[in-house]
Amino acid sequence: MSEAPGRDGRAAHALGVVRRAGAEVSGVRLGGDLPGEVVAGIRLALLTHKVIFFRGQDHLDEQGQTAFARLLGEPTAAHPTVPSLDGNTHILDLDYTGDQKVDRWHTDVTFVDRPPAASVLRAFTKLVGQIRAANPDMRILVAKIIPMNPSTCAECGQRAVNFNNAVPAWAAATSTARSPIVVVDQWTGFDTATDTYDGVHPNAAGDRKMSDRRYPALTGPLDGAHPSPTPTVTPTPTATPTAPVGGCSATFRNTNQWAGGFQGEVTVRNTGTAAIRSWTVRWTFADGQRITQVWNGESSASGSAVTVRNLSWNGSLAAGASTTFGFLASWNGVNTAPVPTCSAA
Repeated sequence: MSEAPGRDGRAAHALGVVRRAGAEVSGVRLGGDLPGEVVAGIRLALLTHKVIFFRGQDHLDEQGQTAFARLLGEPTAAHPTVPSLDGNTHILDLDYTGDQKVDRWHTDVTFVDRPPAASVLRAFTKLVGQIRAANPDMRILVAKIIPMNPSTCAECGQRAVNFNNAVPAWAAATSTARSPIVVVDQWTGFDTATDTYDGVHPNAAGDRKMSDRRYPALTGPLDGAHPSPTPTVTPTPTATPTAPVGGCSATFRNTNQWAGGFQGEVTVRNTGTAAIRSWTVRWTFADGQRITQVWNGESSASGSAVTVRNLSWNGSLAAGASTTFGFLASWNGVNTAPVPTCSAA
């Protein structure tokens, strides 16, 4: 886990306990008022190590434990069949002095109507492992859930928010250099009133918004095999009294961010009156951010200076047309948005 300041000013970090699962998190005093960056680090440690331990938290009572749990999402019932602690439905008392079995605390309760996010993401991790067993170089896309507002479930909208909040950290913890996981943000810009027909299922407008988000992320991993567009042959004019002007602009958008990483998208638009054959986008990171992956473009970097050029199939843009490329990058402390510039040829 990336180090982050705890509430008491110390650095919080996780130390793995065993090879497959488990880590001890130290340097943090639990409670319901932890800083956001500490909560993000704890979430990342949980998704990475599956089980995490905190020593020396004797100050916590049942209400304090519940307040801390709410920072990670809306707590579920402690267990659907095993009785919870008296007075608090979210806490399961682990008392082995009686007749309780040692394995009674397990969280494999995916059969309930609201399974914990960690249980669902654990299933995702299992699926990713099976995919990589067949192809270690598989590139994986994971889409956030679209907003929902069903008339029969007042809590479902917030459940989707809580689950989506856990996805970027899980993706960052599960990605590898050979098999990166890219998170597709289908949430931003989606409206249940205009983009669904029942508060849950997308209509034609919603389908279009979803495809507009998925397509750029999908074509990035496929860029090596993406067919180049067939060139249009036009006769060379005998005279060109005036030459139309070509130019381009580049606009950055932060689509996802988590502790230590973020996902960005840059829209390149032909702002001139003539078609362009190629484009180059440049920017300089202000806070030491570093690119780790790019799709729909070819990148190079020198220190904080980044250059992204078009690929063979997305360099030609008609007047007014646009294309996008995306990237993953690391950050630490401050993540000032870059201001890209664009040049065309």
